[in-house]
Amino acid sequence: MNIKKHWTKTDLTTFYAFYNNKVQHIDCIIWQNQIDPQQTIEIIDALVITFENTKQLIIATDSSGTGLYSCTSVDEHITGLQSPDPRIRLFKARADKTQLWQSVLNKSLLSIGLSKDPDDINLYLSDGIILNFENESRELRMHPLDGILLDYYEA
Repeated sequence: MNIKKHWTKTDLTTFYAFYNNKVQHIDCIIWQNQIDPQQTIEIIDALVITFENTKQLIIATDSSGTGLYSCTSVDEHITGLQSPDPRIRLFKARADKTQLWQSVLNKSLLSIGLSKDPDDINLYLSDGIILNFENESRELRMHPLDGILLDYYEA
């Protein structure tokens, strides 16, 4: 059974508050599992966009790994993910040094694209999000095994 997750009204309001703000830097929160030393698993668990006004837009995987949500602080998100096993850890990695994100630095977030739920047009599915910057876009998609998948987006 496929359970649909939706963006909340709070999420939608949060997204709108970041429109027309310039990106200062971008980080990813990586979840790393080294229980099997022969096969380390790393997934992107959250994307943190910091704007020039120092406010952060954080898009993260939900606790069930089936959808995305926005949260107000990295600490709020990772508190529930900490493991007592040192072979499982979370760490922050600078994403804006990568080719995917370098070109959006100092550009404004102009809009965000979401998918409407075909069964209820008043709701938006939280399986992905499109971030539209001045002349380019990026897509974040939730994958139940691979975490957040990031890519260029062209309409």
